[in-house]
Amino acid sequence: MILSAAEPTDGAVPLLVGMSGASGSIYGLRLMQALHRLKVNAHMIVTAAAHRVAELEMAGAREQAQ
Repeated sequence: MILSAAEPTDGAVPLLVGMSGASGSIYGLRLMQALHRLKVNAHMIVTAAAHRVAELEMAGAREQAQ
């Protein structure tokens, strides 16, 4: 899975964020949201393991919120 934030507005070099499967998926998501708000040209590469961990962590977060 590859996610992208806003297109560059100032000619800056794009930022690449990688998620490898360790716990803490919410931090990667929040980072991408912050970069998007700042209009930073950022891309995220998520490994299959990171995708599985994110699904588990986000499901747990949804259950706790209910």
